Amino acid sequence: MGNIPEEASTLPQWRDTFDAILHEVNTSSASDARSYFRTYFSEPAAVSLPFCDAFGPFLNIAQLKLRDSTSNNYDVLDTLMHKQLESALVKWLSYCTAQALQAEFHLFRGVHGISAQSPSGKTQNDACYQAFIEHLLSAGFVEFFDKYKVLARLTSIVVDSWVLAMGDFIDRLAADWNEIGRTFLPQGSELGAVTALEPYLSDRHHYGQTVIGVTFSSGIKVYYKPRRLGIDHAFADFLNWFNEQEPSYPLRGLTIIERTGYGWVESAETVSMESETEAHSFYRRVGKLLCIMHALQGTDFHFENIVANGEHPILVDIETICHPRTLLYSDINNDPTAYGAVERFILAGLIGTGMLPQWLFGPDGECFDISGIGGVLLQQTSFTYARWEDVNSDAMALRIEKLSRVPKVNVPRINTKTIDPFDYIDDIVEGFESAYRCITAHRDRLLDMEHGPLAGVMQQEVRFVLRPTSVYGEIINHTLQPQFLYNDATRKETLVELKQSFPHHPSGCFDLLLKEELIAVDRLDIPHFVIRPIDCEISGLTSGTPAYCLIESGCDSVKARLQSFSLRMLEQNSMLIRRCFQARTVPISHREKQSAFSSGGNLQEVTPITTEQAVALASIIATELERHAIYGNDGGASWVSTELAIGSDRFCLKPMGFDLYSGSAGVSLFLAALNHARGDSHFHQLALAALQPIQLAVRDGTLAALTGSMGIGGFTGIGSVVYALTQASRFLDDTGLLNDALHVAAFINDAQINRAHSLDIIGGVAGAAVALATLYQVTESPLVLRQATVAALRLLKHDLKTEPKMLSGFSHGAAGIANALTAVAQASNNAAFSTAASRYLNYERTLYSPETQNWRDLRHDQTSGHKYSSSWCHGAPGIGLGRLRLAALHQPAEGNILSEIDTALETTAKHCPRNVDNLCCGNFGQLDLLLEAGQQLKRPDLTLLARKITAVLTQRAAQEGAFHLITKLPRGVFNPGLMQGISGIGYALLRTSEPEGIPSVLSLSLD
Repeated sequence: MGNIPEEASTLPQWRDTFDAILHEVNTSSASDARSYFRTYFSEPAAVSLPFCDAFGPFLNIAQLKLRDSTSNNYDVLDTLMHKQLESALVKWLSYCTAQALQAEFHLFRGVHGISAQSPSGKTQNDACYQAFIEHLLSAGFVEFFDKYKVLARLTSIVVDSWVLAMGDFIDRLAADWNEIGRTFLPQGSELGAVTALEPYLSDRHHYGQTVIGVTFSSGIKVYYKPRRLGIDHAFADFLNWFNEQEPSYPLRGLTIIERTGYGWVESAETVSMESETEAHSFYRRVGKLLCIMHALQGTDFHFENIVANGEHPILVDIETICHPRTLLYSDINNDPTAYGAVERFILAGLIGTGMLPQWLFGPDGECFDISGIGGVLLQQTSFTYARWEDVNSDAMALRIEKLSRVPKVNVPRINTKTIDPFDYIDDIVEGFESAYRCITAHRDRLLDMEHGPLAGVMQQEVRFVLRPTSVYGEIINHTLQPQFLYNDATRKETLVELKQSFPHHPSGCFDLLLKEELIAVDRLDIPHFVIRPIDCEISGLTSGTPAYCLIESGCDSVKARLQSFSLRMLEQNSMLIRRCFQARTVPISHREKQSAFSSGGNLQEVTPITTEQAVALASIIATELERHAIYGNDGGASWVSTELAIGSDRFCLKPMGFDLYSGSAGVSLFLAALNHARGDSHFHQLALAALQPIQLAVRDGTLAALTGSMGIGGFTGIGSVVYALTQASRFLDDTGLLNDALHVAAFINDAQINRAHSLDIIGGVAGAAVALATLYQVTESPLVLRQATVAALRLLKHDLKTEPKMLSGFSHGAAGIANALTAVAQASNNAAFSTAASRYLNYERTLYSPETQNWRDLRHDQTSGHKYSSSWCHGAPGIGLGRLRLAALHQPAEGNILSEIDTALETTAKHCPRNVDNLCCGNFGQLDLLLEAGQQLKRPDLTLLARKITAVLTQRAAQEGAFHLITKLPRGVFNPGLMQGISGIGYALLRTSEPEGIPSVLSLSLD
């Protein structure tokens, strides 16, 4: 399993060590052992550890073993330095045993009648605690280890591993002392004595081997790394070559002493910058490093692996470059579709380096960013840790809490002020692009893996990351709970969690790695696999059998990445960098301010947008979509979408789905409408390419399988795909798309309708009903009408009096449901559905406020006063659009509906324009009401008003550089989707140019 020390084969059996510890317990006075520990250890870090007073016997045995193993080299460190190493042993012993010891202490307190409550504001009593320690150091430890048999083995392994690891360190320090001085000090200077040691700076690998920080009295600090450093050395050589080719903002590596199986590395300390100029230089270099890691298939460069050293970002752990592609994700790697291409672009591209901001989500809704560039703030994570209260007192208690990450080394500062990378996006992108162009220019040399600049890198060992370290850490923590420590069988049942979370592969190749993982985790190590980039198998396993689990070697992965470099990919990657930062929750200083643009309040002076201008702007949007399209090997096109993560208020980048709201159905509908409006075939092929992922998903069963998770709604569910295919078939004059729509409609069966959680238009039963009624309008299919009727019957059964309160509005409320019932009533000639629609309308009328001329939005807390919205999704614009649709279906329209339309128009005109532009919640959604009313009511004044406001919005976008698409994100965010993206803006522009020829998508109508 990689670089296992040779000494590991000679580790004594844990039983011998355990017997020696028990002998020490039995032959020493308990009070002497307890007082010895406190006298010997004065460091707060050691004496504040839970139950530390009980570990004197373990410490004595470890000291004796370390003296024996290091012989004369032991004295290279003085007593104080040995204590610093020994405190690390105490920490690990406490970590292993504390939960079980606490369980026994709880019982001990009960027997002695001691309360665990801490008397507020009073000094803690420790008499019972001291008695418990004395009990352990007498016969109690024998009983304890008889009960917790696993701990007998684990504590002995911890002692032996510590002796091995610290013995290696001391012997190597003594052997390399002079070389360390020659390498890291000016000529003629002396190292001086070791004055500080920082053990366990990294995860434990290979029997407790970890990084140790070493500081000398001369002021020099180095890091001891117990692994092969050939890759670090080779990467430093590559950086030197790269700096010669691209000398602006040169990148800095670290000085290294490379030895067999270990080495010494220069300390890269956090240093503040002194000026804004240095900050710009820092982030230029960050961009260059990001590009290099991208080119070299680097991964795992999170916030602990980058140091902000003045204007130099320094990568401190290079072992995870040249990462190969594995069979574990062969479905993604081999997926020829556009969806697969987008998934690879996100997961295996820039984001895969770990450097770019990316929200991670915990099971309880936590969201945190541990990326190398973005993870600069204190954040609570989903990881848990044991927090001890009233340590080593009678009231000692354990609390399991969420771990807060405190980024330190990667945080850049100007003097004492932390700077936000959001302010330096342009610098990051410019640095990335300069490095990208350099690599592209020298690609042929770089591809020569035998003699080129990367030849040295390809011969070294790199780390193969099978899964995140946090997975192992959580499992180790979990298995140290008392109930899993009684015997090995119980504990190993828990370790099976590793296997359960491991996808099975038919070849069984991962079974070998799983076995290695279990061995390592069982001895409290984090598994560590290594491989050379030129190799295709992972060797060095304890079984002696190599694991063939790679699709291609790391070397071939790097070659493929280098060959993919192109101007198109440069543009897409540059945009991805910006979008990663934009998708973060924006700091207060960056929250979008209300636009300074003003029409002066006098629309009379505004020149309305013309048909030609609107179509031209829509064509520009389509061209932008074309630039950012990612194509599959099958010719289909898709995009990276910016969406709210489920159950969170944070945004993430993800492959575009299939729905109308934010997926391929919405983008393809806009492109098809543009093809129709232009009357030429310029965007015809792109429209078909955007439709292809949907058509493929229909034919291979993917969409049918997704019906349960997508839902059946008219904007976010399967119903939305039915509508989009139906409408696109008309725009493109393609009957094949209509056949696809019929195929998809069959997925909306009785079971799906009856199990749907939501009744609304956007994601529920009403949306399915409208989509099916629309399809029936074109096909007159009896099967489609039947399913539309089943959906309407589900809506009919809803009791507005006894069931949860219905919202107002079109997208989630009564207006949308009334429209769905009316549409099915018209198709089926069933008056019961019309009657039910009237019930929903009458209910919604109870929420109307004459004072505000709007309908209450029940999403808001009504105790603080009535809340009102004015957008398509909630409030007057959507309700007005719904009433217009009802008026079109019911001729002549009833008086209430006509008056409500007038009210909605008046309220909408008062609230438009606003800051956000999108269809769902923004200006163009409001304008759709004006356009629809202008056409349906024969009121050209409303059409003119819509065109004037559209002119204002397009001028503002030109002035400020972009439309404002997403409420919580800054202007300029690229999002391709329909309802909160540029496709929706494009569709709205086409509506403005030709309201009678481009139907309202917001009412899911065909005409």
